[in-house]
Amino acid sequence: MSQNKLQNYSSRFPQLAGLLLILVALTNGGTHSLEAAARLKHELEKSEAPVPVFVNTTNTTVVTSVGQTVYLYCGVQNLGDRAVSWIRSRDLTILTIGLVRYTRDQRFTAIHGQGTNNWGLKIVDPNLNDSGLYECQISYHDDTEKKLKMPFTLQVLESRAKILGSHDLYMKEGSEVELSCKVVDSPGPPAYIYWYKGEEVINYSTKKGIEVSFSNVENNAISTLLIKYASPSDSGNYTCAPANALQDSLILNVIKGEKQAGLQEIANFAKNYYGSFLLLLLSFLMQQVIQ
Repeated sequence: MSQNKLQNYSSRFPQLAGLLLILVALTNGGTHSLEAAARLKHELEKSEAPVPVFVNTTNTTVVTSVGQTVYLYCGVQNLGDRAVSWIRSRDLTILTIGLVRYTRDQRFTAIHGQGTNNWGLKIVDPNLNDSGLYECQISYHDDTEKKLKMPFTLQVLESRAKILGSHDLYMKEGSEVELSCKVVDSPGPPAYIYWYKGEEVINYSTKKGIEVSFSNVENNAISTLLIKYASPSDSGNYTCAPANALQDSLILNVIKGEKQAGLQEIANFAKNYYGSFLLLLLSFLMQQVIQ
């Protein structure tokens, strides 16, 4: 019986495959026939192996912020002895094959949970240039070599803090000061939002009359710093610093007497027409006059 006929019968009747292989070796004899039988057995095993398929194919768009570690997950069934590869589409760079890194960029790592069908790509410290398309790929043979591909879209945002209102604020002594900071271009609420006065964190200040609250308005995280009874000692530079986001700062000037409105108007004029340098100089001179 020829090898082609044997392969045809074996594919039609897989339960007879083992007996047919033995028959080939015994009928023809010799090492050559044993090698042919081994090759046929390998082909039969490949043809009978189930084709790999992707699972959980809906969550393929991932949004993160600059510096925040991100994971792309690719679920695969019937992987067998095949390997999962991660490819960066824009330049066709092979990032990983299996658990082996193929790029020199140490920020990319393949991960796999033992006993699971999840194969992930971990990207540490992502930046704006990492945005784009990535592919989870599996190569397999089904008469011809084929590639199974699942595209992922990664969007890396530069999240930033934005303090609402004037960034050079004049308030009367004894008045209530409310500073609000919104986080924009963020994939989700930050892990924290710290307020600093100078280099000192004031979120957990024990000073009476200082409160920090957090809210979420239209998917924007907002932190509010409240100073109930402002005094000249509260004057200074205040910074809003969310996790994995650019910071924003303002200068608070707490003044004595009834000069608040006039000073605020002059400060706004200087900012609009003469720039930040003159504004800082003017702020310093005003403080000297007030004191």
